[in-house]
Amino acid sequence: MKEIKFYFDLETEPALVRTWRKWKQNVVWKERDGYVWSFSGCFNDGKIFHYNLTDFSEYKKDKFSEKALAKKLWECFNKADIVIAHNGNAFDIGRANALFAKYDLGVPSPYKKVDTLLIARKNFDFFSNSLNDLAEYLGIGLKAETGGYSLWKGCENEDKKSIRTMGIYNNQDVWLLREVYKKLLPFIPNHPNIGIIIGERSVCPSCGSKHLQSRGIRYGKRSWFCVDCRSWHSSALKDNSQIR
Repeated sequence: MKEIKFYFDLETEPALVRTWRKWKQNVVWKERDGYVWSFSGCFNDGKIFHYNLTDFSEYKKDKFSEKALAKKLWECFNKADIVIAHNGNAFDIGRANALFAKYDLGVPSPYKKVDTLLIARKNFDFFSNSLNDLAEYLGIGLKAETGGYSLWKGCENEDKKSIRTMGIYNNQDVWLLREVYKKLLPFIPNHPNIGIIIGERSVCPSCGSKHLQSRGIRYGKRSWFCVDCRSWHSSALKDNSQIR
């Protein structure tokens, strides 16, 4: 048995509203809600996939319907033991749950959440915690260029070039997310315990690796170092196989 991590990122189109002025205004009335345009994701194998509204037949009938997209996203959540997103708790996972409720898809099978934005805020003092700035600082790369709001407008207007560019942008965000997560992993003290998920007691709780080195006794417990993800864990002296 192997744990399944699902990394994902949503792209949304803005709501259509009326206001009296441009700056610091209340909405006079709403003509249309914002909606999810696409998501990109990958599982443990790192193969990134992308879906947008135009990939589904219902788009021809209702270009604002997210139902088929929501079902595809729900299927990904339902497979996952751990769902990983940047600002996931405040946005991506919350918006996904809103879609699942809207279209009566129900709750996916239980999973743990990892939000790389919250991890960056809690455990580090980076100059900026945005995904782009973290990836640049950590030597990973940068987000794809969008050209500004015209890209979102182009997608809504069914411009094929804009739709392709949005897919590239969305995919790049997921690649950056996965690489940032791997860099931060050793610094996450409360990461979901992979050993519990896969039913193995003698693996690294952070990544599931068996490449562990005993590094002596610290604070009355045996210390273990994971060669693969470089995280530290411990076990009771009487039970070396139950690593925490």
